Amino acid sequence: MVQGFGHVRILEPSCGDGVFFRAIEECDSQEALQVDGVEIESEVLNQAQTSYPSATLFNKDFLLWNSTQAYDIILGNPPYISKKNLTADQATACKNIHIEAGLANREISNIWTSFVVKSSRILSSHGIMAFVIPTELLQVKYAQEIRTYLLNNFERIEIISFKKLAFETLEQDTVILIASKTADENGFFFTEVDSIEELCQAPMRLRRRDGAENTKWTSFILDEEELSLVDRLNQLCKPISSYCSSVAGIVTAANNYFIVSQEIVDKYSLNKHVKPIIQKGMFVNGAARYTHENYEQLRTNGKPCFLLDLNGVDKHKFNQGLIDYLAIGTDKSIHTRYKCSLRQRWHDVPSIWKSEGFFFKRGHEYPKVLDNQAKVLVTDAAYRIRMNDKFSMDKFVMSFYNSLTLLCSELYGRYYGGGVLEITPNEFKTLPLPYTEETRNYRHFLNSFEAKENIETFLQTNDRHILHSIPGITNTEIGMLQQTYKKVKCRRLRTTHNTL
Repeated sequence: MVQGFGHVRILEPSCGDGVFFRAIEECDSQEALQVDGVEIESEVLNQAQTSYPSATLFNKDFLLWNSTQAYDIILGNPPYISKKNLTADQATACKNIHIEAGLANREISNIWTSFVVKSSRILSSHGIMAFVIPTELLQVKYAQEIRTYLLNNFERIEIISFKKLAFETLEQDTVILIASKTADENGFFFTEVDSIEELCQAPMRLRRRDGAENTKWTSFILDEEELSLVDRLNQLCKPISSYCSSVAGIVTAANNYFIVSQEIVDKYSLNKHVKPIIQKGMFVNGAARYTHENYEQLRTNGKPCFLLDLNGVDKHKFNQGLIDYLAIGTDKSIHTRYKCSLRQRWHDVPSIWKSEGFFFKRGHEYPKVLDNQAKVLVTDAAYRIRMNDKFSMDKFVMSFYNSLTLLCSELYGRYYGGGVLEITPNEFKTLPLPYTEETRNYRHFLNSFEAKENIETFLQTNDRHILHSIPGITNTEIGMLQQTYKKVKCRRLRTTHNTL
């Protein structure tokens, strides 16, 4: 508890049933406490009042609530609600909060950012803000401006990250943010602990970290030596965009309708109007290439793997089966979907072209780059890759699977429930790639990749071929990269090193 102010004003902007009030009640404070709470759900207010009988409670939406005073401490667990689930009034309030704070990104992605910004603006000049918020703060692009805002408006920022899922009931990775308007020791401080229990059992050791203005805060799970190595090697490698162009795959606006199985093709006589396509990354697990045999297996297993392509086909040439299938689409109101409604003909899916390879933007065990040997199409679950002049898809695939590029995939991307890693188009383009023209047999590489026990064992061999193309790199540094990659990946998957 803050000491030395005499009278301490505390606010919980989404107090719920008063769990934070109960924690305040247990504190042995010598200060006179004024405790206020705001909660939109009226049915839980009585529980909150019981938790701290002297608290003043407001049955309001914090986004729309106007504070009449500044607070010394604002704490709690703001709601995590995406923009699409907000009311019109809430969306407008969030936008206004960002405008009033001078933020450029006024279209919020999740409500927690507005809670953070609004709370910071009603803190006293010596105030402290402490929130449990999603790990998104550390990593996602839309939170970059919030990170900068916090650094510019608080003298001291502390982040406590967890190796294990901290709050099971939230079903989401979270961090603790503590932001102080004034401090004896200024700067950005980061620590990682195993669990909430560890915070209660031992003194917390926060380390000051430099460079918070220019990097995702997830990078600070690395120690100084690891971060220095990654930064140096990054400077010695060109980004992926130097070797290829990459754009999103095909956007159908309704995959379940436009992508069909062999059974549907036969039933509605669509054979002349479909093209082979991969819909999901789960259909290519374990491979570094996609072959005709792989596609045939997908087809015979009854998976949806045909894209309906009617571009350039005169409607007078539609057979009865196709007419019947299009009628199903209108019955399901597919034609009224936003992207379909923008098309000249709602059923003409745009941008249908094949690429040399593809990268699936979401992955679990590791990110996936594949050589498109089957010449199939791919949905926007992946990015389509076209190699620049003088560079080849086979060398690109062989070069991609190394500990530096995969480690930076973990650091640049973000992860969601269950540990699914996602990498945006720009993040993919900026990944460092130690591209090599080494003449190792490509077929041998592919066979070894597909026979691997796991990606870590494969990297033990492939790193020797790929990473030595980086000027001056040593075997010791390669070993450090491999261990660092394991550490970061284990954190995402909530596993231990010896399980990989």
